[in-house]
Amino acid sequence: MERRNTLEKKAKKKDKQIKSKIKRLEKIEVTGVEKPKEDKKINFGFQEASLKGKRILEGKSMEKAYGNRVLFSDSSFYVKRGERVGIFGDNGCGKTTFLKILLGEDTLDKGEVFISSSVQKGYLSQETLDVDKTMKVIDLFNFASREEQGKIRILLANMGFDEKMINKPVGTLSLGELTRVRMTKLILNNEELLILDEPLNHLDIYSREKLEEALLDYNGTILVVSHDRYMLQNLCDVLLVFKDKKIVRVNGSAKEYLEGLDQGAQHSFTLGINKEKQEAMVIDERKIKEEKLLIENEIAFVLGEFSKYAMGSREYEELDMRFNQLIKQKKELSST
Repeated sequence: MERRNTLEKKAKKKDKQIKSKIKRLEKIEVTGVEKPKEDKKINFGFQEASLKGKRILEGKSMEKAYGNRVLFSDSSFYVKRGERVGIFGDNGCGKTTFLKILLGEDTLDKGEVFISSSVQKGYLSQETLDVDKTMKVIDLFNFASREEQGKIRILLANMGFDEKMINKPVGTLSLGELTRVRMTKLILNNEELLILDEPLNHLDIYSREKLEEALLDYNGTILVVSHDRYMLQNLCDVLLVFKDKKIVRVNGSAKEYLEGLDQGAQHSFTLGINKEKQEAMVIDERKIKEEKLLIENEIAFVLGEFSKYAMGSREYEELDMRFNQLIKQKKELSST
């Protein structure tokens, strides 16, 4: 008798499960598949900067050398308020030194640089936070009221830091987490000039994309050094190119200029894109989704491998090269 009751209970439970599945299927037929919940967003949300004046930066007849090694000479440039400027050139050409000159941390050998005295500058360098490694993350931020503390906690949460993480010692954070902490501190200041030195280093793919979106929405002036050509193509409307020991301002399409380099074009850049030459392509949507899924899986694998190697090592550089190739492939598929 007891066995019969047990079997009846199991049968009723199974019947309920089947009916529940049928109801879900019927709902899908009527309303469609429910959209998945959005990932936790990392909103950088820079405050809108004032847009007074025209030129915010200007350099004339600049020269900088270390001993007999000339970085650049007889170079002039300007940056208008509100422009997004990419700084592009080979390793060791003087890009970081150029930023330090703008920040007053280094000086020119010849020439001059003018920076508007009213400009508030925010700087994200490649260096790590120089703080007591035993400090908690939340203690890195100064707040005078509960309202300010709440704002900081909300911003940290939007950057992916939960209650447990904000109470972790700084010394236990990964390089990527440290970068996000530093970016959070930068966001909390009302800067109208952002100077960013390789801002995408150590960020995962989602954080990279959200950073690009935030910088596109930012209304102040941006100077960014990056080896990520795809970020420069998407973000910048002006380039300062370090070439043959000169700094040259390139107006127009950064995307076209950088793509021209890949195709062996000369640096005498001509503005404009001949869109009429673009060929229309018919691509199977299903195939694109499958390819994107494969690429995203490989991106996740590569990101997991980064932590195994020291930055600057051969293995790390190979991973970084592969990562950029995958990002390019993903963006090309997304644009079709």
